[in-house]
Amino acid sequence: MSNIKQAMYSATAILLRPIVRMLLRHGISHSEFVEISKRAYVDVAYSEFKIPGRKKTVSRAAVITGLSRKEVLRLTMQEDVELPRKGSINRANKVINGWLTNKEFLDQENNPLVMELIGDRASFSSLVKQYSGDITARAVLDELIRVGSAEKVADQKVKLLTKGYLPNNDEAEKIRIMGNCSSDFLNTIDHNISSNTEDLYFQRQVAYSHLPESAIPKFRELSHKKSTELLVELNHWLAERDVIANPDAEGAGEVRAGLGIYYFEDEKNENMEVT
Repeated sequence: MSNIKQAMYSATAILLRPIVRMLLRHGISHSEFVEISKRAYVDVAYSEFKIPGRKKTVSRAAVITGLSRKEVLRLTMQEDVELPRKGSINRANKVINGWLTNKEFLDQENNPLVMELIGDRASFSSLVKQYSGDITARAVLDELIRVGSAEKVADQKVKLLTKGYLPNNDEAEKIRIMGNCSSDFLNTIDHNISSNTEDLYFQRQVAYSHLPESAIPKFRELSHKKSTELLVELNHWLAERDVIANPDAEGAGEVRAGLGIYYFEDEKNENMEVT
């Protein structure tokens, strides 16, 4: 076995441990995981390993995946599994993002306003109308309260509690976010492995192995504070240039980009429509 393949074996074994832990915790068996894995192999073979100028075929997919032609055909005949759209932002998240970036809903220190529930300007209802289309303010507020992102305060006012969409009370939504974030991170790693040194994406980590236990709570608090500050700053910068959040933004094409703290980007496609 080549050194590259051995390294990939070892890295995959490490990567799979937390995934398998979550699968077992939620009752997904080995056979179910194998089925998911086969489907992913076929999907990627068809979409990313095509021979230029030639049609994709069952035989080609079978050759590069190691699956039988019968198995490839069975998997391609199945109905598409509904996957979370990679670039999708649910309506509650869009409302929070507008609350954090639109000056109409910020105070002089750029903090989100505590707003009246109903009103023509600088109110929660006007925020929802601007960022959530035909969904009612009551429905969005119920969702934000359910996930712990907002609360009602005295005199029918609404207060934002988080700096982003954090579904603390929705395990299924947390898992969907896990899938999207992990995919972005792995795509960045894949890009860096296969690219030359002039085209690498930012991917950094800082870690020490001999910290006293007393330092951990302080570092957790410090890292949360500093990371949140950076992401809020970058959120403002990106919102000013996003053609959906800011129709006056200039530039051609649509690319998805962000920071983890690792940089990621991919071309906008049919799986990235905002919902």
